[in-house]
Amino acid sequence: MSVLTHRATIRQQRRLERIYAYVDANLSDPDLSPPAAARALGMSVRSLHLTIAPTGQTFGKIVMRRRLQTCYARFVHPDHNASICATIFDCGFNNLSSFYRAFRERFGACPRQLAAAACHPAVERGQASLA
Repeated sequence: MSVLTHRATIRQQRRLERIYAYVDANLSDPDLSPPAAARALGMSVRSLHLTIAPTGQTFGKIVMRRRLQTCYARFVHPDHNASICATIFDCGFNNLSSFYRAFRERFGACPRQLAAAACHPAVERGQASLA
């Protein structure tokens, strides 16, 4: 690999890291979009998409994946006491049916099932006493 190619790769990686950081910092914004991200990061929308393209993802898929992961982490956390709907909206979702469909597809269960399993792991694994 030439020095120029190496520098371009490093520059590309740094831009990608900036995009991920921006997405993570703005997950709660239901209007998080490529134009808003590009504007905040000082790049064109085309540059944003070209930076993401080698990952095989799109901006929308990155946002969806990060939001779903954040919701999941909150639902299974033992100290989570917010309602499921409040958590969903807090993570930037604005449509419950699309959230539930995507969440079930990604994790194979609905949030209530995961939250219950986190609170009672022995019951979920079938190890609870029947006494």
